[in-house]
Parts: sequence; C-alpha cells; structure tokens
Amino acid sequence: MEIKFIWVEEYRNIIQDLNINLYHTGAHRFHYESGRLTLSLNDLSLLDFGPKVSGITAIAGQNGSGKSSICEVILNAAATLVNGGFSFEFPFKGILCYGNYIFYSKQIPLDNAQELQGAGYTIIAYTDTPLDNVPHDLKPEFIKRGFIYYSNQLDWRSSMSLMNLSNISTEEFIQSDFRTGTAILPDFGDNKENPNFIGTYFENQSYRNTKFYLNFPGHIPFPKPVSFLLKNTFSGNNRALTLRTAEADEHSFFREQEQNILSEIYPPFQQPIIDERIAVNQALFKKISGRLYRLNLVIASGKTLEKFPAAELVVQFVYESSAVEDIFPSSQKVIQLLKLHDELMTAGYFHHEFYPYYLVDKFKEKWRFYPVEFFYIPNDDTTIPALRDLMRLEEEIINDQTHFLKRISNYGLQPFNSSGEYSYYSLFSRLFDVIQRYDHGADDRKTIVLVLDEAEVGYHPAWKKKFLKWVLDFLAEPISFRLTTFKRLVPISMNFWRTAFLCTRV
Repeated sequence: MEIKFIWVEEYRNIIQDLNINLYHTGAHRFHYESGRLTLSLNDLSLLDFGPKVSGITAIAGQNGSGKSSICEVILNAAATLVNGGFSFEFPFKGILCYGNYIFYSKQIPLDNAQELQGAGYTIIAYTDTPLDNVPHDLKPEFIKRGFIYYSNQLDWRSSMSLMNLSNISTEEFIQSDFRTGTAILPDFGDNKENPNFIGTYFENQSYRNTKFYLNFPGHIPFPKPVSFLLKNTFSGNNRALTLRTAEADEHSFFREQEQNILSEIYPPFQQPIIDERIAVNQALFKKISGRLYRLNLVIASGKTLEKFPAAELVVQFVYESSAVEDIFPSSQKVIQLLKLHDELMTAGYFHHEFYPYYLVDKFKEKWRFYPVEFFYIPNDDTTIPALRDLMRLEEEIINDQTHFLKRISNYGLQPFNSSGEYSYYSLFSRLFDVIQRYDHGADDRKTIVLVLDEAEVGYHPAWKKKFLKWVLDFLAEPISFRLTTFKRLVPISMNFWRTAFLCTRV
C-alpha cells in the first residue's frame, strides 16, 4: 500500500493550495480544485530501482520553497497510526490518498465522492488527522506500514514524535539518545543523574558507526579505518553500571571489586611527577581490562535480570573466568563472548605510555582509569568478524528494553573522519540500526516509507552525484523490508536547488 497523493490547503504560510503526486504504481494521478478531486492516467516510470525499492519521489526546489515542509506534512498526516493508537501533532486540513483509501478533511468539500468510489476508492472523512477515523477492520492494513525520517540538520522541527515514525534525525538523537542507549558521562563529572547529552550522542553515534562498518565494510566509499577503538567503561563513565536500585551491600561489593581492579594501575610512586612518561605494561593492562570487562558483564546482566549472583561466584567469574553456568542463563553465549574478547585483547594494544600529571589535573581521582580506557584493535580480516560478533553477543546477552542496556563497552573508528565521511556514517549507520530492529521483531512492518531530508549535506559535489546509488545499493542488501524513500538530493548544476526523496523499501 503506497502513499499516492496529498493536497494541503495551507501549512506555516509556506505551502498554499498544493497538490503533490508521489511516485506510485497505481492507475491514477490526482488533482484537487474547486471541491473536486479529479483523476488522470498515471504514467509509470521505466526506471527499475531493484526488488526492494518500489519507488522514489524527488521533491525539488530552491531554498525556502517548502521541501522540508512537504516532508513534515506527509509524516504528520500519515505516520500517526500504530497498534490501534494515535498521535496528533497538528490538525491536517487536506486530502491524503493512501493505497486505495482517500481521506479528506470534513472542513473541505469533496463533491465527486461517488465518482471516486466508482473508480475503486474507499472515501473516509476525518476531523483532525486522516487516520483518526480508520474503521477497526481496516487498521491492520495501516499498522504494517512504517515511516523513517532522517535529517542531519540541527533544526527543532526535526524532532517529530509520531507513533508510527522512527525518527533518526540528528536533532532527535541529541535530545533522546541517552534514553535509547548506554548513557555515557565522558567528562567524569559528578552529576550522574543528568547525563551529558552531547557526550552520550557522540558515544552512541560512534557505536553505530563502528557497527555499520563491521557489517558493511565494502560499502565505505573512502579509506577504511586503520583501527577500531574498544573503549572500556566503568561506573564513573557509564551510567548503566551505576547500581542505584541495588541493595546497599551489593552496591558496596561491586564498587569494591571495581576499585580493586583499577588500583592495579597505580604507578610505582606516591605522587605523579611532572613531564615524566609512564610506560604501559601491556600484559598487565590487558589483564585489568579483562577483569573489568567481566565485572561489567555481571553488573549489566544482573540489572537486566534484576537478580545479582552471590559474591563468591562473582569473584570466581571476574578473576578466574569460571562459574559461568552459575551466573548467566545464556552461558554458552557468555563463553563465546569471553573468547572473542580474549582474542581481541591479544590482537590489540593500549597506549604505550602516558603522562600521569596531565591526567590528575584533568580527571582528578578518576585518572587511574583513563590509561586503560582506550584499546586499539588493528583493522584486518580476522578482527572484523571477531569484533562484529562480540558486539552482537553483548547486545543479545544484556539487551533489555526496560533498562535500555545494549552494551557494556563503547566503540569507535580510528583515525577520526572528515565531516563528509562522518555525515555518510551518520545516515547509513542509523538506517542499518533501525531496519535491523524492525527485522528482529521490534515492530511488525511490511513496508517502510523512508524520508531523507537533505541527507547529502556536507558532501563534495562528486559524492552528491553518487548518493542515490549508494542509498539504493544499501537498501538492496539482505535486511528485509519494502521501503518507499523520500530523499533530498543533489544540487542541480551549481544553482543550489535541492531535491527531497521519498523511497519505499520492500
């Protein structure tokens, strides 16, 4: 079922009496004027976008012509129904043709309704938004159609919150990423109740970028990363590891174990010395990292299960890698996870030296953790599958929608990317993340409308020419679904006209 047509009387003094025919495979095009919705023959495109993309609509125009507003109108009109519920962002005075259903506002005339019914359309009048009067027996038709919206602009209008919309815009993620991922406090501040929104967004986006690269290394149109960052975490920089709801003695026990592990980083003198470099004992730091990782795994799993193991079992697991079956329901996955972590520890390395004086000044009492935080893993044919499987197993073992736990480590790519490369990662990593969630059963969807609003911002003109092909190649990958894409694309010549695409993936 495709969105075929929308007519808008007025929107934000930008859009006035606008007829919008979107690309679709139906028989008719539409035009509303003087109370009549007239039909004409729909000329189908000869272009083939592959078996998973049913169509693309490009919305072109100069700056200020209303391209973003059209995307907003379509989403606010059609992305409101899911699982029998509704969300009303604003009253929509207009017409929406969705599949073979024509929804029209009771505030406007539709004088030829019988004629339209004779052409095979079901006519439904509504009061506020098009889907608010969908009969109960028709709801399953609309519930299985979802929407994804992406914009990389920092614009408050991007923060649309609709029941049937997965909003993966940068504006939305900066505001809400701490709710949907592990909330990181990278500045080691004391205000743990209020997470650092920008820091959390940065860590979560780095996680998505790494995950995307590991699953699609052949899709990167620029130099590959030299190494991966596996960033160890602890209670001081990972809110998910803070046991606020645990019993006092359990909280004390886990913090005591954490301090015992980190205390091994103490340099062999009482006070840091200015400008003296401290060499890193790689074997010692890898041992510390393994113990810290296992302790974090126990804490994260305990929070998910809302049940923590006995102290003696925790000690056995953290220091000896034993008692796995006694602690974890998915013991075989944990054993495999620890094996992968050991393999990556063998393949990678920590910084070879550090300045303790600088760390004391910057992080105060938490500086002893900092040297063991950043672990570098070379990018090669053996580490890619190992790190990919480690990230997947972490999610499977501790993922819990109630507590929003997805991981116990942070990840990144080295060296840092240019702004254009980072923009590329932002789009494709978020698309992969949300489509993967759909495919894993988070929501039951058969088709998806993908709205991309100037997704190519920051690209060189040569990249802009390739952008649509990159999107289509990615959507053709085996991450199921039927998608309709709305995209904003390439400048035409150098006049800075822009397009917006609506694309549907099957």
